[in-house]
This record gives sequence, structure tokens and C-alpha cells, in this order.
Amino acid sequence: MRSQAVGWKLKHPKRAYTIHFRSNLKLKTETLTHYGDGRLECLECGYNDNIDALHLDHIADNGKADRKLRNVTGGFGIYRRLRAERFPPGYQTLCINCGFIKEINRRRNASKYSNESKGESQNDAKTK
Repeated sequence: MRSQAVGWKLKHPKRAYTIHFRSNLKLKTETLTHYGDGRLECLECGYNDNIDALHLDHIADNGKADRKLRNVTGGFGIYRRLRAERFPPGYQTLCINCGFIKEINRRRNASKYSNESKGESQNDAKTK
């Protein structure tokens, strides 16, 4: 059966791409809507103009460990896995801007605590 599907995809590449694209868009919409509290929008700022500017965020900032645990690299693989697991908690929908700001703040805080653990104050670290 699988070889028939592969053969059909090779004979009809444009149609296969369209089906694949629509399926992935539906999956992304379903996942981001679930983690957007029933709305397809950023939970931080409310942005909802373009689904391509929305993404899934790990609330606990444990994305790398989570992807390793679920054996996925990200993107649609994690969307599929989360749907199969009936959308477990620990995720939220953010826009690219809010996700980027969250990551900057995470790195800043990690750096701040790293410097303090070395016996430096935040002001000492800034003067270097």
C-alpha cells in the first residue's frame, strides 16, 4: 500500500504537495488554537493577523529537552505528537515577537544568575 502512495505522489507531485500543505495547515491551526485558549492568537499580545507569525512556546523554557523526550525535531512533528497525546499542558501560542522577547529575557536572567553565582554583581558584569 505504501509503495502505491509513493508512486501516486511521484505521478502527481503538485496535487500531493497541495494535500500535504493543507493537512499541515489544518494541524498547525488545530494545535495553536488549542494552546491559544481556543483562539488562534498570541496569548501575550493578542496578535492574530497571520498564522505564519504564530508559534508554539514551551512555557517552562524546556524546548530542547522536550523535543528530545518526544523524539521530534520541532515543527509539524511536535504538532503531530501533541495531538496524539491529546494536547498535554505546558505549551502556549505566542507570536514571533513575544516569543523572541521571552527568549531575550530568559537569556538575560540566565546570564544575570550566572554572573552572580561567580561572585559578580550585575553592575560588575556590565562594566566588563
